[in-house]
Amino acid sequence: MKRSKRLISFLLCFAMVLGCCSLFSGAVNYEQQKNELNSLLASQKKELASLQNDLARAKKEVADQLVIIQLLYDEMNSYQNQLNTVVSLISEYTALAKAKEAEIQVLNAQIQKNFEYFKTRLVFAQESGNMSYIDFLLGSSDLSDIISRSEVINDMLEHDRKIIEDLTADKKAVEAAKAEVDAALKESKAKEAEYEAIVATLKEKKAEADALLETLQGNQKKAQAALNIVNAAKKKTEDEIDKINKKLAAMSASKPGPTGFIWPLPATSPGYITQKFHSGHSGLDIGVGGWVNNGKIPAISVAAGDVVRVGTYSDWGNLVVVDHGGGYLSYYAHLDSISVSLGQRVIQGQQVGKIGSTGQSTGPHLHLVIYAPDENGNFVRSDPEKFVIYPG
Repeated sequence: MKRSKRLISFLLCFAMVLGCCSLFSGAVNYEQQKNELNSLLASQKKELASLQNDLARAKKEVADQLVIIQLLYDEMNSYQNQLNTVVSLISEYTALAKAKEAEIQVLNAQIQKNFEYFKTRLVFAQESGNMSYIDFLLGSSDLSDIISRSEVINDMLEHDRKIIEDLTADKKAVEAAKAEVDAALKESKAKEAEYEAIVATLKEKKAEADALLETLQGNQKKAQAALNIVNAAKKKTEDEIDKINKKLAAMSASKPGPTGFIWPLPATSPGYITQKFHSGHSGLDIGVGGWVNNGKIPAISVAAGDVVRVGTYSDWGNLVVVDHGGGYLSYYAHLDSISVSLGQRVIQGQQVGKIGSTGQSTGPHLHLVIYAPDENGNFVRSDPEKFVIYPG
């Protein structure tokens, strides 16, 4: 991400510098600037593709993290629901255990009460030899009544014993049921502790996942912002290229001078005037942007004509002279290389050589000299700007 930011800053600065340069017509090599802008645009497109991959990756990471969070959320809710169920069961089991305990207490009381009754009757039976028992028997009307009364006593004792046995059996059943409830209650409490621990762990994981999601969403925003910056820079570069293309298109229709002569450099690389014609300077100097363009930009014939001089001279360096007829001659001096031969017929706009810095020259440029007839019919050196129009 830091690499992208540094590159973005560099591209923006470079685009702004080139954009500023394009405002000064006549001070730039448009073809060179176009090439530099195309190179810049290619770099921006490459960076844009990289940032688009970064953004796509960031979006996928966010989407994947959202899935993870949803899974954690669902799992946490599931365990929370189970925990709620267990808590509800614990409440029910606790109430049931209390009810069973109360029931046991009631049965214990009933057993004790009936046991007391039984002991009383048992004592009564054991005292069967006492007067009270004799009185009980003598109170019978006959032998049948006596037998009947004896059986009643035995039946009462048996009944009391049976009641105690039944109550004891009921108590054991209730105690067994309570034991089951206690076991279920204990198991439920263990589950409660287990689920509480799981839910707590899942909450921690979800909090961590939420924090990571926030970071990933921040990364996505940064990737989108970086992409927007490069897109804006790319658009600016494309606009600059479009401006240059329009400029080159306008310049491509060379504007002939008063005599029909055209500018001696191609419309795509028109150069710029570095020194005009004056009493101490025989022609017009046209710069091409320094040594980086030495031997790269063509010098073209300002009009159709015949090549009447080709050679290397100490002052002129590599020189081509074209005779256009009617006393008009054009000189192309300091050429890095020559593209025509002596006696060759050239058409307007044809390349006669490559601009350089041969002879008495301080840097790559074209020294253009125009000979033309004056009012008296003499052939004299004239101001080239009277014959050619700078297209910038």
